[in-house]
Amino acid sequence: MTRVAFTTLAPFISGAERSLQVTVRHLPAAGVAPLVIGPPGAAIAPWCRESDVPFLACPLAFRDKWHPFRWWWSVRQLRGLLRRHRVDLVHANQMWSYPAAGAAGHDLGLPRVCHLRDEANPETLHWCCVAGVEAVVCISTHVARQARAAWPSERSGPMLETLLNPVELPELYDALEQRRLRSESRRRLGIPDGVTVLGFIGQIRAVKGLLGLLDVLAALPTRRWRLLVAGRDPEPGANYEKRCRERAEQPDLAGRVQFLGFLEDTASFYQAIDLAIVPSQEEPLGRVPLEAAAWARPSLAFAVGGLPDVVQHGETGWLVPAADWAALAQALVRFLEQPDPEIGEAARAWVEQAANPAQYAQRLAAFYGRLTGKGDRAASPSMGEVSCSHC
Repeated sequence: MTRVAFTTLAPFISGAERSLQVTVRHLPAAGVAPLVIGPPGAAIAPWCRESDVPFLACPLAFRDKWHPFRWWWSVRQLRGLLRRHRVDLVHANQMWSYPAAGAAGHDLGLPRVCHLRDEANPETLHWCCVAGVEAVVCISTHVARQARAAWPSERSGPMLETLLNPVELPELYDALEQRRLRSESRRRLGIPDGVTVLGFIGQIRAVKGLLGLLDVLAALPTRRWRLLVAGRDPEPGANYEKRCRERAEQPDLAGRVQFLGFLEDTASFYQAIDLAIVPSQEEPLGRVPLEAAAWARPSLAFAVGGLPDVVQHGETGWLVPAADWAALAQALVRFLEQPDPEIGEAARAWVEQAANPAQYAQRLAAFYGRLTGKGDRAASPSMGEVSCSHC
């Protein structure tokens, strides 16, 4: 077994951590023994304990001129953990957890992977990877373009690979059973029969576009819809979420928008909705369309960032021009007038190939083998070649 340490810094569970959870669940079957390293009290720590995934606490400090001792102590602690647990490779789950991981891995001569899940310019990427990096995994072709701008030379730069985030693929029953589960989910949420249920899920921040979506919905000619909003505002004071809630209470929306808060288990959300809406103004990839497709639900999104990688226009959902709220409204009207269940079925078939977690784990394990020398580099296909055929 190849022992891989994943470092993570996020103070809450977001798309990056959900992707990490799916990944570590499937890696053992691919011959990889994962462990997770994060700050004391990390949000992912309880999940690791419940899932029998080793979690090790370490501060993962940033390097700056004002706190040299804090930096030194963090790298020293991390280096000790990697050595004590006989780690073969260190994999930063996002670039912000890479600086300490990169330095500690360098000291031990370990291969290092930086997972790019955020948009970044070359200066930021070079700052995060100042200790060097052997490989960079990009979550979309959009992010990969930014990585290539930072490391334009293949000879002197790290290995660059593109791989969509994996998602769990729930068992889907026959049409009758699916209708029953949908009815039960809607009944628990108090949604009346005969309405189309739209879904927004994720962080409630300005960049995610919920306030604009509420304005679009308020102006629709039909009222035979309900919007479910799952997630929370991660910023102190949650001011943006407060504005969204206040907007939803106005007479033109009253009773049609339901806030569910953060959901640890999203199954009932996806079972209840007919369409996932992603009105993000920017998005490195977009996990929501992948999750919706896993539940055979189509998505409607702006064509920004990595979203064109996960929404195949007219096949698994619909894309409209960035920030074109009028086009979003028109697409919603078309869907409400004539929902197409077959596009949801096509979305499920597509995601089974594009984001299958077992296949993802196998590709990642082969990639690790190339980096550690434990695999056959010639026999292992590039993840970029395998995973980008649909991009």
